Amino acid sequence: MDLNHCVLTGALTRSPTTRTPEHGTPSLSFTLRVNEAGPAGQLLTLFVPVECYGTTVDQTRELVAGESVLVAGKLKFTSTTTKDGSKKTSLCVLARLVQRLAPALAAITGDGAV
Repeated sequence: MDLNHCVLTGALTRSPTTRTPEHGTPSLSFTLRVNEAGPAGQLLTLFVPVECYGTTVDQTRELVAGESVLVAGKLKFTSTTTKDGSKKTSLCVLARLVQRLAPALAAITGDGAV
């Protein structure tokens, strides 16, 4: 059996977006900015989409842009066909746990800058 599990830390690029369908499970999504060192020591930035469902929505509802979080979950592959017939594929993290690590700088300084 293969293992599909990932753990990332980073900062929210903007406040989460909540979707509540008329019939179905509420969902919440956000993009996580992950900074890492490249092979030559340069800063590389990854932007990772994250989706939350169920109790994870309650864990993330109060997060705001700029906050540092830990996200644990699994990779989710999506394949869709566009109107012109081409295929579009993407990966995102389907979060099982979202833990706040540090508040947004704007919340600390009160200046609104993120």
